[in-house]
Amino acid sequence: MRTCRTSAFLKPASDKTKYIEDAIYYRDQFYFVDSSGALFVCELNDLHHDPPKAVLVAPSPCSTIEHAYDYDKVFHLVELLSGELLLAKKLRKYTKNELYIYTVGFSTYKMNPLVELKWMEVHNLCGDTVYLDKYSSLSLMGSQFPECNPNCIYFIETGYFYVDGWSEITVHNDDDESGSRPYYVGVSK
Repeated sequence: MRTCRTSAFLKPASDKTKYIEDAIYYRDQFYFVDSSGALFVCELNDLHHDPPKAVLVAPSPCSTIEHAYDYDKVFHLVELLSGELLLAKKLRKYTKNELYIYTVGFSTYKMNPLVELKWMEVHNLCGDTVYLDKYSSLSLMGSQFPECNPNCIYFIETGYFYVDGWSEITVHNDDDESGSRPYYVGVSK
């Protein structure tokens, strides 16, 4: 049996719980993105007197459904080598029988919270190669790894519900209009 681990927060005087999609320690602060794509910073002032606070840094860059494959929103945060913060939103699609969801691409946005608190859509990662999976993210200089393509997002999908144990590494290239393509498909043991 597999379990889902979820983090959330509830603001005082609010009846809505916000679920945390991803978190990152970035420039000496904890940032996290909620299930709508809004970016928050966790203020940890004097923990002996004040509880931690979630402060909105930037609203979601995706306030409307912007793509035919915008069924559910899955977000990842990663620090690029330039020091900017990247928000990668998975674009996912159901199979015809709705037994499986697969990723067809990404929408990518970046910002520098110290300069401007606004997401800017980007179609180029400035030579970075980004690796994402459910629990981690990493950005490397693509030119230092000839086996990998610069300006690409490599991500790992793992089957949970209908196909037990399969995994797939897929590459997404914003420079290439063909979308995402499998890099490796196999069964994890």
